[in-house]
Amino acid sequence: MVSSWERFMKISACYIVKDEEKNLAQSIGSLRDAVDEIIVADTGSEDNTIAVARQLGAAVYSFPWQEDFAAARNFALSRATGDWLILLDADEYFTESTAGNIRSLLAGAAQDVNGLLIQMVNYDTDRQEEQDRFYQLRIVRNLPGLAYHGIIHERLRLRGGDIPGIALVKSHLLEIYHTGYRTGTSEFKKRRNLRLLQKALAAGSSEAELSLYLCVTYAALKEWDKALYYGWLNVHQGRSSVTYAAQCHRILLEYYADKDTWEARERRLELAELAASQFPELPDFHAEYGECLFQWRRYDEAARELQQALALWDGYDGLEPCLLTQEHIDVMEKRRELFAARAAAQANLRITACIICKNEAGNMPKWLDNACVYADEIVAVDTGSTDGTVNILADRGVSYYEYQWQEDFGAARNFAMEKATGDVTVFLDADETFRYPASVRGSLSRLWENRDDWDVVVVDLHNIDVDNNNNLINTNQVVRILKNKAGLCYAGAVHEQVADSRCPGRQLRCTYGDGLLAVEHTGYSSGIIRQKLARNLSLLIKVINEGADIELYYGNLAGCYFGMGEYSRALDYALLAIQSGYQPVHNCGDNYWIALESMEELGYGYDDRLAVAEVARQELSEVPDFWGYKGYYLARQGHWASGRDNLAKAFDLHQSGSNGHAATHFPQLYCQFRTYMAECYFHLGEWQLAEAMYLEVLRLNRWYEAAISGYLDMGADRAALYELYASAEERKALERLLDRHGFGAGSQPEDWDVRKAMTALVENMQYLFVSLLGRQPDFASAMFKEQIGLLPEGLQRLVLAYHGRLEDAGQLEQSDYQSMMSAVTDWGTAEIIEAYRNLGKVFGEAGV
Repeated sequence: MVSSWERFMKISACYIVKDEEKNLAQSIGSLRDAVDEIIVADTGSEDNTIAVARQLGAAVYSFPWQEDFAAARNFALSRATGDWLILLDADEYFTESTAGNIRSLLAGAAQDVNGLLIQMVNYDTDRQEEQDRFYQLRIVRNLPGLAYHGIIHERLRLRGGDIPGIALVKSHLLEIYHTGYRTGTSEFKKRRNLRLLQKALAAGSSEAELSLYLCVTYAALKEWDKALYYGWLNVHQGRSSVTYAAQCHRILLEYYADKDTWEARERRLELAELAASQFPELPDFHAEYGECLFQWRRYDEAARELQQALALWDGYDGLEPCLLTQEHIDVMEKRRELFAARAAAQANLRITACIICKNEAGNMPKWLDNACVYADEIVAVDTGSTDGTVNILADRGVSYYEYQWQEDFGAARNFAMEKATGDVTVFLDADETFRYPASVRGSLSRLWENRDDWDVVVVDLHNIDVDNNNNLINTNQVVRILKNKAGLCYAGAVHEQVADSRCPGRQLRCTYGDGLLAVEHTGYSSGIIRQKLARNLSLLIKVINEGADIELYYGNLAGCYFGMGEYSRALDYALLAIQSGYQPVHNCGDNYWIALESMEELGYGYDDRLAVAEVARQELSEVPDFWGYKGYYLARQGHWASGRDNLAKAFDLHQSGSNGHAATHFPQLYCQFRTYMAECYFHLGEWQLAEAMYLEVLRLNRWYEAAISGYLDMGADRAALYELYASAEERKALERLLDRHGFGAGSQPEDWDVRKAMTALVENMQYLFVSLLGRQPDFASAMFKEQIGLLPEGLQRLVLAYHGRLEDAGQLEQSDYQSMMSAVTDWGTAEIIEAYRNLGKVFGEAGV
């Protein structure tokens, strides 16, 4: 039975359209029987849209497109006379099963309901698949003061504020399909949306206000730098009031999930935690957070989040779309058992954290905070503190043992080991903490499953300089975790090593912790390193004088002398350590590094350094450092192609995370090696690669003088350089730096003048010649003609002959050919060398 209100109630459907003849009929047809008038504002159709609309009974109005969706929509609203307004786009339509409910639902709406959120289904008709579901405001009362705001992603407001009385309609009552982002038609819309968003920014809208839509648009266009910037801007604002507010969270999570780097894993974990807290009702984010926690081996937390996701999914009916399907849930149910088993194993492992300390009041609070996250018991041994260290321990409820210092680190550590009762003992110094303490228990529980196969755990030790912006100094591999078993102890008064007292000399069985067990050490920071090295050297000399085998300490002596600037002694002991029969596990890379750096400080020639680097590279082929050193030395000798190739190998190893379980200083060497690689590219004629690589270095370290000098030496765009220095003070500092290097601040050209780079190359004709062999030129281009014109005529003919463009080989001169042979051999690739030698066959055997 139809109520009187339903009989007299008037409903208007409002559209804005342009060239929508293919979609409009389906949309109007889905609601035609439920509405009393159809308003169509056409913004410039060139197809049959207007005719289609009129045939379906719509009142059609022309409205010139102004690059402003709100203006067009408000024009349509101004022509509507209904009590209720249905607001659709031409590519949206009510489903056949729900369209018949429109009038009865509106007639029965409570008086305080002013708008209805309808479930939208994004459907890709090209792929015949559903993309996602979300709720949007699509039906409102026709109230005075109702208007759209925003030239794109416009929002309907009432007198400039939120519309009160918004209700949600269950999807079985009303549902709208949207086909506007199908594969075949979406690219145009992405570009249009970006253009309008940029216009809105120029008109005064804030980045924060538009961050969600900017992130979505840039992600769709695969412009990830900008998508990430706007995505994080949106996420850090907290949950917004728009529907489908979690789009940025989803985009960023998917992006980081595809990246296999520690930074990406950290960002994904951070984001998943934020998403779960900002959208606590949404099962998707609890499932995502649970998977992230599992990846980080935080098994107990992961199990709780997965359980929460499963509970929320059962009967979920929230405003934000849930994208979990029954297939996902089936997988999650199986993983719940795995999560629970891992959590139980983690809980059953007992961990003791041990420390020996003296006057460590500055480090102790951080150490305790770190240890309390993973340890079941803490054993602290104080060797005579006078600065309040023991008070900090007591205030934190940590029992400690007093121990009379005997100038023997091994003895003090063994005293602490005797007190440990855990399955596993973690022995860190006061200036050492785990980078990811929440992951320690889970990581050790996984290693504990194979406990019969190892005695100690080797971990990455990252030396951090807290006095220099927390820069990474280097990474060593060290033993910091021991199985608590009879016989394992520390040997040595200084630089003590773990040994088996029951079987002296037995090689301990090692297992390796991954990055989740990485330790950060601040004890070698620049403000305290010399004092610590002097102390260590004094202890080393003492134990050696007391009869200890000096061969065991060659590497330690080299490190002390190098840190104190005594490079000749450092080199001597480093070379002795390299040649010694005693090779401590995991530290051999350090000895080569000390030797090479000492040789540089002492002014050794590149041939000598190259010889040491080559031995290191062969012995430690997975360590990126020595590929880098070899490339650097080759480049310094003018072997640009082989220098580039070795440097490229170094960066590939570094990117893969390889270090062959040996010490690496590559983070410290990164800018230096990258700068030399840019120089190689420059001399090989790859100017754009060189320019980009110099700028990459300067983005990492804006005051790296070698990169600034190299960049300007190649005549590159000074304006691009200035963009890296934002403030007036920074630019003045840059100008002083340029003056010191003889460049002068000068003017900032608008474009990179390639002729400057070419003129620089003319100074060494060989570089230009090889670069012209190394690429397939456009012989008709002005650029090629200008470049080859810089060469003498004899060399021009050789270039043309090399590329098969010289008809008469008799024009070639053997002297010209032979004058370039050494350059081709030094700087050319294997393919260039072979082709150039084949070219020489025109002169006979003598020519080749």
